[in-house]
Amino acid sequence: MIDANEAERIGLATKTVQHEDLQSASRDLAERIAVNPSLALRFMKEGLRKGTFGDVQELGGWAIETIHRLMKTQDHKMGVANFLEKRQPVNPFTARPKNPYKANLRDTPGSHGPEQHGGLAHAA
Repeated sequence: MIDANEAERIGLATKTVQHEDLQSASRDLAERIAVNPSLALRFMKEGLRKGTFGDVQELGGWAIETIHRLMKTQDHKMGVANFLEKRQPVNPFTARPKNPYKANLRDTPGSHGPEQHGGLAHAA
């Protein structure tokens, strides 16, 4: 087993934070990810899954087909417009009101799981 600092050193974690800063750092990372086009993120994740055990030729064909499909979407048009007009993308989650009836599982004791969380790791 390796600790969080070693995970960062060898590239398994992109950032190491203290336990008390973990929720804030996780939220910051989630917000940076959330402003990206949801379709592109969906297909990026699918491509990572396919690339893990897939055939390189198949993956290349899938990637080209997916890029062509994504270039026809509203997400792509908005992204190009934002870039050309030098506008920052809007985080769709910050504009939504919080649902008071939905439990925030991240705030419950023992729900943090292992020491590494989505590319972040906290030092014990």
